[in-house]
Amino acid sequence: MSFSPDDIAGMLTDYENNHHTGMNIADISQLIYDYTSGSPVSAS
Repeated sequence: MSFSPDDIAGMLTDYENNHHTGMNIADISQLIYDYTSGSPVSAS
């Protein structure tokens, strides 16, 4: 299972709609993807 930057952006959009943080969703979703390579679980 893997998430694309667009998948992550969708989740962040839902969060933003509920919490109004003012985050830049495109930038944050790409950073999360770059950091995790789209994996939703730890590789430890």
